[in-house]
Amino acid sequence: MKKTLVLVISVILMIALCVPLYAAGKAIDITDTVKCATMFEMMDGKLKIIRDDAILIPATDYTNAISGDDLPGTGTRTLTVTNTVGWTNYFNDQDFLLDAADDSTIWQYPCIWSKILGPMTYDFTVEEAGTYEFVVVGCAQIKEEAVDNDAKDRGFCVSVDGGDKYQVNISDTKGVFRSYTYDYTYDGVKADEIKTANGVNTTNYFMGYYYNIVIDLTAGKHQFEYWGLEYSGDQDLSQSTGPRLNYAGTYVQKYLSEAEIELYTYPEYTTEEVTTKPETTKAATTAEVTTAAPTEPTVDDTTAAPAPVSTTGAPKTEESGCKSSVGACVLLVALAGTAVFFKKRH
Repeated sequence: MKKTLVLVISVILMIALCVPLYAAGKAIDITDTVKCATMFEMMDGKLKIIRDDAILIPATDYTNAISGDDLPGTGTRTLTVTNTVGWTNYFNDQDFLLDAADDSTIWQYPCIWSKILGPMTYDFTVEEAGTYEFVVVGCAQIKEEAVDNDAKDRGFCVSVDGGDKYQVNISDTKGVFRSYTYDYTYDGVKADEIKTANGVNTTNYFMGYYYNIVIDLTAGKHQFEYWGLEYSGDQDLSQSTGPRLNYAGTYVQKYLSEAEIELYTYPEYTTEEVTTKPETTKAATTAEVTTAAPTEPTVDDTTAAPAPVSTTGAPKTEESGCKSSVGACVLLVALAGTAVFFKKRH
C-alpha cells in the first residue's frame, strides 16, 4: 500500500514539474510604461517604431495544438486612407502595407481572436543575446456604453519562455474603436472629423502598435506567449476571452534608447509599391470575418491590481515544456529510495 502511495505521489510531482510554467503568479501591469501609436500616426509622422532589424511573429503562426471549437477566430482587416499625399513606405513595411500611393494608402491585417484562456504560443529566434523590444499590433472594440467599465476593458498579456507575464490595458488608447469602419480620408482624420470619446478613446478602427515592452533574451530559440487581459481594477478577467484583441502579431527588435532612436536612420529602400502579401505558414482554419466583433462575456470575479513595474528584468530562458527536469530527477531518486525502503520493510 505504501509503495503504491509513493508511486502515485511520484506521478503527481512529475506532472506538476513538467508542465510548462506559464508565467506563474499574477500578471505585472505595465500599462503606464507602454506607448501606443496607430498605423496612421506612424505613416504620417514617419515614427521610428518598427526598425530594420524587426522580426514579425504573425498572429496566425501559433504553435498551439488547437482544434474544433477552440480554434481562434480569423479575419483580415483592410484599412484605407485616401488623399495621403507625400506618404511613402518609409520603413519597408512588407507585412501589413498593401499599397502606398499619392492618392491612397491601404493596409491589410490578418488577425486572430483567441478562444482559449491560456496563451497562444509562438516560436522565434534571435541571433544575439541582449535587450529586446516587443511591439504588439492589435486593436479592440469598446462600445460607447462600456467606456470606463472595468469588466469590459480590453488588453493583452505577454511572456517569454514561461517567464514573468506582463499585461497592458489598451482601453484608454487609440487602439480602441467604437465601430467597424475601415475607410477614411486624410483630411477628415487630421481635422478630427471622427470624434474621440472621453478624451482618449477613438471611434476609428485603427491598428495600434504597442511598444516599449522590454525583455532581456539569450541568443537562440524562444517561445513567445500571448494572452488576453488578466484583470482591470478589481475585476478578474482571467476566466474570460472577452478582453482579447483583434491581434495581428508582434514584432521583436533590439531595444534602443530614446537618444539612439533619435539618431537612427532607415536604410535606403526602393520606392516600388507593395502589391502582394507574403504567405504565412499557417492557413486560416475558420471562416474569415471582416465586420463582426466577438461577443463579450460578463465577468464577475474580482482580484486586486498590483503596482506597475518595469519590464527590463530578464525572464526565465529555459525551453518550454519540462522546465524543472533536474529537480524532477532529484525528487524521483529520493522517491525511488523511499519505495525501496518500504519494500525492504515488507
